[in-house]
Amino acid sequence: MDMVGETQRYYDNITTAIKPGLLRQYEAEIREAEAARMENPEAMDIMASNGFKPNPSVSPRSSVEDSPLSNWLQMALQVEERQYVFASSHPFSI
Repeated sequence: MDMVGETQRYYDNITTAIKPGLLRQYEAEIREAEAARMENPEAMDIMASNGFKPNPSVSPRSSVEDSPLSNWLQMALQVEERQYVFASSHPFSI
């Protein structure tokens, strides 16, 4: 079974259990969050599960997160994100 087909079947099974109006609303909220995520990363909080609220008084940072490797990985992820956003807004065909 190919991964794309399996993912599509999974999505189809989930979306058939949701009322069409709610699905359209959810998809619109996701599109808005994705459009705003580069300027406002908190916009992606729409993707968080209901009920989970992070505790702002507890710092998730550790000494590992301040390492050169961690900093490099963070930068690489930001570059990848910007490339994805750029490619999405500038489609081309070969």
